[in-house]
Amino acid sequence: MRSAVYILMTYIISIASAYSQYVSTSVITYDPIGKLFPNPERGFSAYRSSQLNLSFIEDLRNENITVIQRIYTIPQFNNSALSQSFLNLVESDLNTAREGGA
Repeated sequence: MRSAVYILMTYIISIASAYSQYVSTSVITYDPIGKLFPNPERGFSAYRSSQLNLSFIEDLRNENITVIQRIYTIPQFNNSALSQSFLNLVESDLNTAREGGA
């Protein structure tokens, strides 16, 4: 007697085999460039506890740094909602980071 797992696996393999004739594959080969480049998933990051400006971000980009940790200290909002002026500051920082490529 065949187990349910064996039957299920056989069914999955037969579906994959039937579908494989419709799927095309290709191989992409990248040439090594031998130089550093900005990579937001690896490498160094910077932090800033004051408002971001474009020249700061551009200087970091020139050093191949694309990740910035922006520190906000907001004890004044422990017992209240975030103010509109604070939200505007955050939005401004995000727009500046986007513009600078961070």
